[in-house]
Amino acid sequence: SAESISLTAPGSEGIYYYGACVDAVSGESDTQNNCTAGAPVTVSGPPAPDLVAESPRASPSSLDAGDSFTLSVTVRNRGAVAAAATTLRYYRSADADISTADDQVGTDSVDGLAIGDSSSESITLTAPNTLGGHYYGACVDAVSEESNTQNNCTAGVRVTVSGPTAPDLAFHSENTEDIRLTAGDPFVIGLYVRNQGNAASPATTLRWYESSDATISTSDTELESKALSGLAPATDSGIQLLGHRPNTAGIYYYGACVDAVAGESDTTNNCSSGPKVIVESADPAPGTPDLTVEAVAVSPATVAPGDSFTLSATVRNRGDTAAAATTLRWTRNRSEVGTAAIDSLQGSGTSMESIVLTAPSHPTVYLYNGCVDTVAGEDITRNNCASTAAQLNVQ
Repeated sequence: SAESISLTAPGSEGIYYYGACVDAVSGESDTQNNCTAGAPVTVSGPPAPDLVAESPRASPSSLDAGDSFTLSVTVRNRGAVAAAATTLRYYRSADADISTADDQVGTDSVDGLAIGDSSSESITLTAPNTLGGHYYGACVDAVSEESNTQNNCTAGVRVTVSGPTAPDLAFHSENTEDIRLTAGDPFVIGLYVRNQGNAASPATTLRWYESSDATISTSDTELESKALSGLAPATDSGIQLLGHRPNTAGIYYYGACVDAVAGESDTTNNCSSGPKVIVESADPAPGTPDLTVEAVAVSPATVAPGDSFTLSATVRNRGDTAAAATTLRWTRNRSEVGTAAIDSLQGSGTSMESIVLTAPSHPTVYLYNGCVDTVAGEDITRNNCASTAAQLNVQ
């Protein structure tokens, strides 16, 4: 007896097996063969587009720093349905694995593609100043209901930069925190100069400026100058410090510019940004406490990753009335890394505090500070954090 049934495919893609079993009858000699084997049924999704970015090509692939080259990529629709218009994004990577997490260097519009059609795209780029190998590729943005988005990025094509070489001086590890202090109080700002070019830079001059805004330029008021030694490629100068003592209340910005050197590839980055310095002249009101944090310091100032160091500071009550017990909070780049309990302080009283910490694992310059929690009756709270952070050089 031939039997059949009409069924509906499951709602999920995959391979399913179908068969049947016949109920045993009275006196049946063998019931082990009452079920069939399973017949496979493959359930696939509805037709969908499938964009793939492929065949990256760089021309030329070996060139000098700053030269132009063309990056070409093909976008193909391998799906069973036309793909809508989308965007191709070009990337530079440190390796051949191109992804959207790499540095985007440009985009192209990609028109809608019929089944099996392709579109050749290209962009003109500028080779970086850093000598050696760099990888370039592209990723195409997924379209609605695309069946496979794992193939939307190309592999990376290598571009080799061999020269010419040039220095490029720029600032890094800058203090971006606002500095608050009372007129006449000293403060210190520090920064590093890095030669991020691919040739040694000769000796030059660094100049500190006072500005009315955060954009530091050579047209601002020059405060002092310092000699800057020549720097090899990808190396830093020693920290450059400005010690200053504004005497008039107001808002100031302080930064530096380094004089351009011969053959420098980029002189638009020769000035630093300027941290805001807020100078207040008001003293605490009579009969109120006023807690401040002073003399934040790290010892030693230069450590290896993972080494221990001591962070210290002084908590002072500038008011003429006792301040209640409170908490000193140690911070690194504004994130809390520890606390210390501060007992009640009489007027003009001080408390020396310290904590032993472990240096971060990544070599760079870190800013450490201390802030004391406000107490009842405190009239001035803007100075509860130290006006200048201590710098720890991890190298």
